[in-house]
Amino acid sequence: MISFNISQSEVNDLYTEQALKALEVIELAEKNSEKLPYRDTSLTVIYTPITNLAVGLALFVLKTDQKELVKVLGGDKVVRDTLKNMTNTDEDSALVDSEIYENFLEFVKKSVTSLVDSFTDEQKDDETSE
Repeated sequence: MISFNISQSEVNDLYTEQALKALEVIELAEKNSEKLPYRDTSLTVIYTPITNLAVGLALFVLKTDQKELVKVLGGDKVVRDTLKNMTNTDEDSALVDSEIYENFLEFVKKSVTSLVDSFTDEQKDDETSE
């Protein structure tokens, strides 16, 4: 039988570290964006390198893909285009729909925080059972 040198608890600790890093990067993305009123809507200028990293880390930590994220955020063409612009590596900045950008940030922060909480709860349960 194969014996692994890492426990599920240690794997969860690694995921927790990555989730906390994702929250940190999301916070940076949020700070490095600026909302601009435009006609009857609102657009946000984002710094795409950090936003792309935030999206990538969030997808990794949440064990999902961009297609699923599009569905969660509404699934229409505007959502797809906004996420495409957020992950564009050809430009340093992009204009995105403010509402979708804010929904993305809120959803990811809430989901990643929930994940961190669940790993922390599991760790506490493991410690009390020992």
